[in-house]
Amino acid sequence: MNNQRSNQLTRCSLSIIGMHCASCAVTIEKVLKKAPGVISASVNYATEKASVEYDSQITHPQKLSSVINHLGYKALISESLSETDLLQQTKDAEIANLKKKLIVSSIFAALLLWGSFVTKMNFLLQLLLASVVQFWAGGDFYKTTWASLKNRAANMDTLIALGTTVAYGYSALVAFKIISGEPYFDTAVTIIALIILGKWLEARARGKTSEAIRRLIQLQPKTARVIRGDQEIDIPIDQVRVGDKLRLR
Repeated sequence: MNNQRSNQLTRCSLSIIGMHCASCAVTIEKVLKKAPGVISASVNYATEKASVEYDSQITHPQKLSSVINHLGYKALISESLSETDLLQQTKDAEIANLKKKLIVSSIFAALLLWGSFVTKMNFLLQLLLASVVQFWAGGDFYKTTWASLKNRAANMDTLIALGTTVAYGYSALVAFKIISGEPYFDTAVTIIALIILGKWLEARARGKTSEAIRRLIQLQPKTARVIRGDQEIDIPIDQVRVGDKLRLR
């Protein structure tokens, strides 16, 4: 019975896109461990990988990917070269998207700073510029915050969303003359622009590292020759288990 149970245990590796801090990795790991059929799970923020051991009779990698995607991140099954290429393409798209948001948020932040300190820009115009950055450029902060709160967790995005929303909300009340004071649209927008700058720089650095690792992975063997009884058979390298006898030529 124990042997049958052990034969059902499988391990898979998932590449995760969208983690912004170590808390993201902790949240994903906690949710994966609660998923049906999962025996153990480990998420590495540095390598953007999740290693999961699961019962193949209960779940499968596609279900585990859905669990991660439901949290607001993107998971890819790291099993083949095509998946690796897809991962690289997804990261390239993420970098391009961050660059576009960085350019827009930086320009709007500069305009708002100029309008706040150099000239007195109309408050409603400031509201319009800030709204684009707050809800378009900073939209991902709200998505991951909502997903984290649903799982009773918090991360860096939660803090960013909370801080900028308070500044934006107060400023909106000032712009509509509900309360008196000075708006802080420039503060909220500048914070978002700086955070996106950091994310863009980090994504670029990780993209280059991932490309180098991908090239190294392509050099490793895809199969292993295993001795079973009187026969030698070739099996995929990820199916090699402790105790197998290997023929090294």
